[in-house]
Amino acid sequence: FASGELTESSHEDRPSVQIGDPFTEKLLLEATQEIARKKLAVGMQDMGAAGLTSSSAEMAAKGGVGIELDLDKVPLREEGMTPFEIMLSESQERMLLIAEPENLPEIEKILRKWDLHYAVIGRVIAEPVLRVLWRGEVAAEIPVDALAGDGVPVYDLPQEKPEYLSRVHSRDAAAEIREKLPHKPDIAELLMDILAMPTVASKRWVWRQYDHQVGVRTVMTPGADAAVMWIRETAQFLALSTDVNGAYAYLDPYVGGAIAVLEGARNVAAVGAKPIGITDCLNFGNPQKPAVMWQFARAVEGISDACRGLGIPVTGGNVSFYNESPQGAIFPTPVVGMVGLIESEKHITPGGFIRAGDPIYLVGETEIREVGSSRLQKLLFGEYFGKPPRAKINEHIKNISFLLAAIRGGLVRSAHDVSDGGVGITLAESVLSGSAGAEINSGVRDPLLLALWLFSESQARFVVSVKSGAEEKFESLAEKFGVSVRKIGRTIPETALVIDGVRICRETLEEKYEGTIPQQMSK
Repeated sequence: FASGELTESSHEDRPSVQIGDPFTEKLLLEATQEIARKKLAVGMQDMGAAGLTSSSAEMAAKGGVGIELDLDKVPLREEGMTPFEIMLSESQERMLLIAEPENLPEIEKILRKWDLHYAVIGRVIAEPVLRVLWRGEVAAEIPVDALAGDGVPVYDLPQEKPEYLSRVHSRDAAAEIREKLPHKPDIAELLMDILAMPTVASKRWVWRQYDHQVGVRTVMTPGADAAVMWIRETAQFLALSTDVNGAYAYLDPYVGGAIAVLEGARNVAAVGAKPIGITDCLNFGNPQKPAVMWQFARAVEGISDACRGLGIPVTGGNVSFYNESPQGAIFPTPVVGMVGLIESEKHITPGGFIRAGDPIYLVGETEIREVGSSRLQKLLFGEYFGKPPRAKINEHIKNISFLLAAIRGGLVRSAHDVSDGGVGITLAESVLSGSAGAEINSGVRDPLLLALWLFSESQARFVVSVKSGAEEKFESLAEKFGVSVRKIGRTIPETALVIDGVRICRETLEEKYEGTIPQQMSK
């Protein structure tokens, strides 16, 4: 299924999609962790892409040995499977273990306890080959080095910059938006319309259908910049976030890949966590088309540079190609899952305004021309053009380090990263997720420039409410880190958002933000 484009008859292929079983996965995790704790296995690897082929070949290559597999002993869900299908099946909830013979009885006892299917399907051999037996005969024998070592052939596909990029890059996003907007745009109306866009509106309709309190370790629930979970064994906390913006990657795959990482870093930093690693899910069209392969390569370069800048590893991930239909390929969509670490409970930081009288700061610099691929552009034109916002890797490093220092120094009451929809949407979300409102003085006198300031999607920015009386320390710390901060307002008792005198009550914001997706899903 993952290796072909979608056609009119693709619905007939649904049985070939891997179906996950979370309960069996939980049993498998418990069993393998118990085996690992008791040091009963020499090696262990899950079966992901390419199934038994990749797991066996990779384990053999790492150990400098070979593996002989007897496919007649592999537990199968259906009859009539060929050796090719057995070796490449990606059925879920499977693990490949290598153990010494004397440990086998104890391993089997553990697997029976967790009610898991298992079988001894092969053995380690000295000869560095992957040998596959089927019905008493050798069905395949390939050097391990050719499968998972230095001898692996490189799939070097041709690349070519997509033709559409020269056309969309030739347009000036900021200039066209200024021409499209009236001289005095209705800021409240623009804010409400962007807040109601499906890519911006609350996803509560989705996540409320799942139990996000399993294990009684959830400290910060979905809907915030990042979810936060308590690590009971160490008294530390994990922050988790997933991020992508396909519009950025459409206009520049390198920028889209880098920003997916950087926004994830901003999200975990906003709740008080230091970014420590990512996994990714790279979704693209047909890589045999040079334009798609160029997009893929550029996105990977962006992810790589962002991770190197932040000093964090890519721990795993997967690639989904051939995401095309008769209407064409999807936008390049490099999804990144970011994990951050919080050392102390007192550093966990909410995203909403929670106490009246606190000064509100904008951390990071705003470029009003950075509206290419923005929600404002999509609202006004129904398409994306121009250049996306710059990734600003170095600014992220500085601004995240500063914010974490301010949080650990006890100066910050709340923090929320600026992303889709710009400062305007960030302020609205901070009002909606807190118990206080906000009165903002933008300092921008031109109504057209105010719209661009509010909805520019410049990167490396946060909206932070600072504890009343801590302004001087906050600004001094920012100067020490070389970070741009500007006081833009103050939290107020009334749960409303007031921007340069334009007042929008919480109920109106909530109606758009919370009501959009339920309304669309009920159609």
